[in-house]
Amino acid sequence: MPNRNHRKAMLDTSSHICSVIADRKNSTRTKHVDQKRQNFLASASFP
Repeated sequence: MPNRNHRKAMLDTSSHICSVIADRKNSTRTKHVDQKRQNFLASASFP
């Protein structure tokens, strides 16, 4: 019984780590898109 709980805890931890990594990737991608949008707006405002 303790074995199964331990395995479940390890699975929960690994899935949590995967979701954290995915969140981090999404946030950096969003930041990159925002940067491109700001650059575009800046070049459009000052031709």
